[in-house]
Amino acid sequence: MRRFRCAILAAPGANCYRESRHAVEKVGFMHRDVHIYDLLEGRDSILNYDFLFMQGGFSFGDYVKAGSIEGAFIREKLSGDFNKFYKDGKIILAVCNGFQATTKAGLLTTNGLFGERDITLYYNDCGNFRNFPVHLLNVNRGKCIFTKDLNKVLRLPMRNGEGKLITKGFYNGDKRALNRLINNDQVVFAYTDPEGKNLDTEGDYRRSWDPTGSVLHIAGICDRDKGTVLGLMPHPEGAIDPFTDELWTAEPGPKEEGNGVVIFENAMKYLKENL
Repeated sequence: MRRFRCAILAAPGANCYRESRHAVEKVGFMHRDVHIYDLLEGRDSILNYDFLFMQGGFSFGDYVKAGSIEGAFIREKLSGDFNKFYKDGKIILAVCNGFQATTKAGLLTTNGLFGERDITLYYNDCGNFRNFPVHLLNVNRGKCIFTKDLNKVLRLPMRNGEGKLITKGFYNGDKRALNRLINNDQVVFAYTDPEGKNLDTEGDYRRSWDPTGSVLHIAGICDRDKGTVLGLMPHPEGAIDPFTDELWTAEPGPKEEGNGVVIFENAMKYLKENL
């Protein structure tokens, strides 16, 4: 039986190695940490893998802005390999800093892969770095391969200071990019309450389930054409084992796995069915 290979993209300042390895191992991926300089200098290629996991952390110290330097390297030096990887039907999960890098690179736009950059991630409305659990609702209509048949609220850890998703022109009254994002079925996750009912959390962020202040409380989006690239701010790899959640003893019944496993299970299922 074929073993699918996952590349965990490493860069100076990335710091989610152990969680990332544990997450992909749990669902059966072979994996390797692949440093971005190995890609830039030709010692390895993402084309050797089936699944690219762009992990969280603070790549290149978040100098300039979070994800900007890694994103620039991808756009300027690696876009050919990324385009081929995508066209070959392989998949990308970009979490937190990885998500920030994809928006800076233009991997996630409403204009297709490496199109005009019309989405970015900015400083949270709460004004600081936040590290606590948030609740996510899958609002995707079916395009994203990572959220197939996902109909439960996910409780995942948030660890960011620049997680506010903004579309081009939004604050000048231009909602064309936002409308394309919605019409393309690119919106995947929205911040919600524990029951998945409250998406209307405008106003004081301290009473909101969304401390970032993202447009429409968007927490994750996918690519325009295939739904095989997912970027999200909270960390599914940080919720693989149930006991990493502080509420694990309070909820009824034993749990064998954490909320984040389903994202990786869907990744494996897609590859088995399509590669």
